[in-house]
Amino acid sequence: MTKFDYKNIRNIVFSAILLIGALFYIEAIKTILLNILGVITPFLVSGAVAFVLTIPMNFIEKLLNKVKSKKFKKFIRPISIILTLILTFGIITLVIALIVPQLINAVVTIEKNLPAIAQKAIDFLKSYSFTEAYGEKLDKFVNNLSWNHLFDRIKGFFDGSNSSIAKSVLGTASGIFGSIANAFFSFIFTIYILADKEHLSYQAKKLVDAIFLEKAPYVKHVLSMTKNNFYYFVKAQLIKASIMGIVTFIMMMILGLPYPSMIAVIAATTDLVPLIGPIIGVFLGVLFILIESPTQALIYAILGIVLQQLEGNILDPKLVGNSLSIPPMWSLFAVVVGGSLYGVVGMWLFVPLFATLYKVISEWSNSRLKTN
Repeated sequence: MTKFDYKNIRNIVFSAILLIGALFYIEAIKTILLNILGVITPFLVSGAVAFVLTIPMNFIEKLLNKVKSKKFKKFIRPISIILTLILTFGIITLVIALIVPQLINAVVTIEKNLPAIAQKAIDFLKSYSFTEAYGEKLDKFVNNLSWNHLFDRIKGFFDGSNSSIAKSVLGTASGIFGSIANAFFSFIFTIYILADKEHLSYQAKKLVDAIFLEKAPYVKHVLSMTKNNFYYFVKAQLIKASIMGIVTFIMMMILGLPYPSMIAVIAATTDLVPLIGPIIGVFLGVLFILIESPTQALIYAILGIVLQQLEGNILDPKLVGNSLSIPPMWSLFAVVVGGSLYGVVGMWLFVPLFATLYKVISEWSNSRLKTN
C-alpha cells in the first residue's frame, strides 16, 4: 500500500468517525451553531449594511476626488462616510415624515368608510343562497368587532398614544440585534468597515492565499465575481426602486390621486422585492385608494400596470440584466428557490449567487471544450 493510499484511507475513516459523532450529538451541535450565529449576527448585519452604504459612499468619493488639493485627500474618506450617513438618515427621516401623516389619514378614511363597505359585502353575500352562510358568518364577525377600539389602536401606534403596542414593536425591533448595545456595536462596526474596507480586503486576500495556496488565484477570481454581482445587483435594485417611486409620485400628482407620497414610498419599497414586489405594491396602492374612490383606484391600477410594463421592458434589461448578465430563466429560478427557502432575503441572496454559479459553469464548460 502506497503512502498516498494510506493517507486517503485515513482521511476517509476520520471523516466517517466525525460524521457518526455528529449524528449522535446533532442537537448539541445545533445548539452550539445557533449560539455562534447569535454572537456573529451583529457582525453579519454590519457587513450587510456597510456593503449597501458602500454604493453611495463610492459615488461621493468620486466627486470629492476631483478636488486637486493634496491636504484635502486625507479627509476624503471621513467626509464621505459622514455625508453617506447624513444622506441615509435624511432619507429615512424624509420617508417617515412623508408616509406617516398620509397613512394616518388613510386609516381615518378607512375608519369612516369600512363599516359601510363591510355591510355592503354582507348584503351581497346574503343575497345568494350559496353564499348566504358566509354572509351570516361575516355579519356575526362584524357585529362582535369594535371598530372604534380597532382604529384607536391603529392610530395610537402612529401617534404614540398606544404605549403598549409601541413598546411591543420597540421590543421586537431591539430583539433583532439582541439589545440596544448590540445595535450600537453594529453601527460602530459598520463605520469601521467603511473606513478600512481596502485594508480588510487585503487581509482577506492574504488569508485566501494562505489557505488555498496554488488554487488561490481561482478562488479569488470567484470571490471577486461574487462581490461584483452582489454590488451591481444591489445598486441596480436601489436605482430601479428609486426611479419607480419618483415616477409613481409624479404621475399620481398629475392624475390627482390620493396619498401620492405614501403610495410612492410603498411602490419603491416593494419594488426591491424581485418579480412579485411590483405586483404587491400595486395591490396595496389600489387597496388604500379603493376606500377613497373606486374610480381613482381603477386609474391607479391601470397606471401601475403601465409602469410595470415600462419597468420590465426598459429598466430591468438596462439595469439588472446588464449588471448580472444572467438569462431570465436563471433569474426566475433563483427568485423562486431563494424565496421558498429564506423569503425576501433569499431572493436578494440567490439572484447574485446564481449569477456567479452561471458564470463559473460557463467558464468551466468553455475551458473543457478548449482542452478537448
